[in-house]
Amino acid sequence: MSLVRDPKLASPNPELNPTRAERFASIRRMTRALAAPLSAEDCAIQSMPDASPVKWHLSHTTWFFETFVLAPYQRGYKPFDASYRFLFN
Repeated sequence: MSLVRDPKLASPNPELNPTRAERFASIRRMTRALAAPLSAEDCAIQSMPDASPVKWHLSHTTWFFETFVLAPYQRGYKPFDASYRFLFN
């Protein structure tokens, strides 16, 4: 797995800039790739008092994107589930 950024994602040329959906999909692929080597048990436990489980972090990334990118800038956007705002913040 390469952690090198896709050059077109950082391009100053607006014609090469990805849509919000493409950018989210790219970020989701990266976070899933980072978590892929972990077992289901690794993702579910809280390994220490000051660290949240991996599955919470995956959900929090989605919450952040929905709250700070989609909701303010996507006309007519409706949250997938309003309770996620409380659960993943």
